[in-house]
Amino acid sequence: MKGNRLAGIAAVLALMLSIAALSVSVVASMRDAPVVAGEPAQGEQGPKGDAGEPGAAGPAGEAGATGPAGMAGPAGARGATGATGAAGPRGPAGEASVTVARGPAGAAGATGATGATGATGATGATGAAGATGATGATGATGATGAAGAAGTAVYFSPAAASSYVAGQLVFSNGGLYYVNKNSPTGTPGSSPDYTDVKGATGPTGATGATGAKGDPGAAVTIMGTYATNVELQAAHQTGAAGNAYLIGTSSDNYELYIWDNVSNSWLNLGALELYLAE
Repeated sequence: MKGNRLAGIAAVLALMLSIAALSVSVVASMRDAPVVAGEPAQGEQGPKGDAGEPGAAGPAGEAGATGPAGMAGPAGARGATGATGAAGPRGPAGEASVTVARGPAGAAGATGATGATGATGATGATGAAGATGATGATGATGATGAAGAAGTAVYFSPAAASSYVAGQLVFSNGGLYYVNKNSPTGTPGSSPDYTDVKGATGPTGATGATGAKGDPGAAVTIMGTYATNVELQAAHQTGAAGNAYLIGTSSDNYELYIWDNVSNSWLNLGALELYLAE
């Protein structure tokens, strides 16, 4: 409808322009026409008359070509928020959910094969030393051990006394002595490092009957001297009845060692001066 109105206005304007052009053409023709004798001369053009009433609308002209788009105008102010529309119709109901019961547990699968041994990892750094722990409580006293085997008594030797150990037995001057400490000093009977194991001497007994005459004793032959019993044992592991050796030096009294066929060993008979005194 709006397009038809615009087309009508355009047709009226075109008609008015045509009429105006025609009027100007007629006036020009009359001005330039020669004056014919005997005809009245044309006066000067009078003033422009009032505009006549608009003529009837001419037929609509053909639509002209679409003109170029004009420049966009500035954005208008934002209109007020419209009222909330009515709620739409309710949608169809969804399908009902179905709960599926859980099935029984399946049987255990077979044990898989053992995997290959992984490579040995690098040795870690040595950790810092831990703090020293508190001292533990003293343990209970252990049971008493079994008695040791009976010791073997040796004849006292000043040269060998430093090798004696506590508990050892030694013969000296016809007595048997208990060694009280390792490496004892002094001589049995006078030193506190030895204890007489036979106790105090009892009263003298009655004189016994005279015994039968014994066989002549074997002669003792002093074969030589050695500084220690170790040297004697190394040189003569065995001997013969009557063989004897002096052990030690003259400054500390020689000890007389004699071969005993019963024990198959060298027996220390003590210091030589005591032996001679007997």
